[in-house]
Amino acid sequence: MGMTISRDYTEVWEIDVVIQDIFTEVCRHAGKKGLMGSVVTSIISQEGKDK
Repeated sequence: MGMTISRDYTEVWEIDVVIQDIFTEVCRHAGKKGLMGSVVTSIISQEGKDK
């Protein structure tokens, strides 16, 4: 499953909300498949701009 974010988020609270939404969706999909775990790991990268 891939996900593209529709715009650049610059405020910390916005980024927190987006990350929480992504993790919620991942956990929902895992639960529907009968999977359960205790750790969710993410890799977040920035593309298209100087880092």
